Amino acid sequence: MKQKKKQYVIKEAYTDNYHVLQYIDGKLEGHNIVSYYELDGYIAALKNMGYIRAYYEREYHVKMLRAKEDYEFALADYEKAKESPLNLSDEEIERYRRITHSDDE
Repeated sequence: MKQKKKQYVIKEAYTDNYHVLQYIDGKLEGHNIVSYYELDGYIAALKNMGYIRAYYEREYHVKMLRAKEDYEFALADYEKAKESPLNLSDEEIERYRRITHSDDE
């Protein structure tokens, strides 16, 4: 008899809570919202039942594409800024940071 593939995925649910989804042979078998202080024990129990951690590859691929796009936009903006920089005194730099809530250090 073929052994079933047991996997679990952890996703952030809301403040200090996690959504833990359990799959057997690629089919969702259960899910739970677990608080941050219960997570370690909950995962230990899943591992004792033969579950291994898995990741939804498509989700991370999309995150990577978005990050790449954000980087490309930031790089284009930086190139424009290098062409025409704003020249400020130290005092004006501090004022600019306060007004714009900029933290460029």
